[in-house]
This record gives sequence, structure tokens and C-alpha cells, in this order.
Amino acid sequence: MKPGNSLALLWPRVRFHGLAMGWPALLGLALAAGAVALELMVVDDLDARIEKLQQSRSSLRKKLVAASSQSEIRGLLVSELVDVNAIDSVIAGVHTAARNSGVRLEQGDYKLQPEPDTRLLHYRIAFPAKGDYLQLRRWLDEAIEAQPGLMVEEFSLRRDDIGNDMLEARVSLGLLVRQP
Repeated sequence: MKPGNSLALLWPRVRFHGLAMGWPALLGLALAAGAVALELMVVDDLDARIEKLQQSRSSLRKKLVAASSQSEIRGLLVSELVDVNAIDSVIAGVHTAARNSGVRLEQGDYKLQPEPDTRLLHYRIAFPAKGDYLQLRRWLDEAIEAQPGLMVEEFSLRRDDIGNDMLEARVSLGLLVRQP
């Protein structure tokens, strides 16, 4: 018997038994198929991302444990930050992450200020942004993951119509950079 013939014979039996069991069985099959699809599309990607973040965290922990003094620890953490001359590439990365996530950024405000009692500078970036909630979260996750010194300082959302998925966000980011 050819494989095509066995499928042709199997389908009527599945259809007959499915109709005999009624809509609860069909609903159960649909839910099971949805769970399998969710596992394949979403959960595996999240597991890979979590694994990558855990490896990064454990690598940083090992470096911190190897450091013997507070000044070495401070130096290690500061060495992970970008130099002030690389700010443009970080901003380009933030805009690229927004574009990749489907977030629309408006004209932003940019300010560079010294951090008191350190050799660091604090670069403040404020944007009005538009997108749905998942797009905004994906954008911020991607931008922060790509740049260790980037942090969310303010995140406020506004929606004009409850039936609309589109949100208007006010996002303030901070970037710690090293002075030359």
C-alpha cells in the first residue's frame, strides 16, 4: 500500500470519529495544536535568550569574584561601558532596534551631563514613541541587551482610544559612558 493511499484511508476515519465525539473533542484538538505551535514558535526562542543571558551573567560574576578589591570591581564595571566617542553608534543602535520592532520614534532630546564624583558621563535621551505594547517592550529589550550601560529612566504610556492597540509612549533612556 502506498503512503498516499494510507492517508486517504485514514482521513475519513479521523473525520468520522471526530464528528462522533463532537465539538469538545475538536476544541481539545485545536487547543493541543495551539499549545504545540506556541511551544515551537515562542518558548524555544525565549529559552535560548534566557540561556544567553545566564551565560553572560555567570561570566560577569566570575570576573567580579576574581577581582580582589572594590576599586578593581569598579574598574571592571566601568570597562564594560562605552567610551564617550561611541555615543553615536549607541544612538544608531537604539534607532535600529526601534525600526526592527516596528516602533516609530519622534524627535528626541539629548543631554550629556557629568556624573558627580566619578569619571563617568550621563547621556540622557528622551523620545516620544508610538507602537503597540509588545513592540515597545521588544524595542527596549533589544536596545538594553545590546548596550550594557543603557537604562530606562522613565516609561509612560498613553492611549487615546481604548479600542486602539497603538500607544503613545514617553521614554527616557540614560546611558553611562566613560570619559576619555
